[in-house]
Amino acid sequence: MEVKVEFTWNDDYLLLCPQCSEGWMHQRDIEVFTDFHTVVHSGFNGGEVQIDDNMSNNPSSRREGLIIHFECENEDCSNKKLKIYQHKGQTLLKWGENNE
Repeated sequence: MEVKVEFTWNDDYLLLCPQCSEGWMHQRDIEVFTDFHTVVHSGFNGGEVQIDDNMSNNPSSRREGLIIHFECENEDCSNKKLKIYQHKGQTLLKWGENNE
């Protein structure tokens, strides 16, 4: 279940971890979903780029989507993914767990 989470920034517009509010997050993997039913996975399986048509993880039910997987340096935090996607002409941002 996704819960609406406010995005937190510091004065330098540094994206902060939604769990611990620290700025020590690393971008790990990226998934790009297009209207052409093409998915680009970057950083998965040892850093190799994969292209396929598996739209099952697309955060949008109808349009393009993007997922950026993050890892926080705080060992008490779970890995997060930032979902950016379109729905009915609007662009939405949500945090999710990497195990979803």
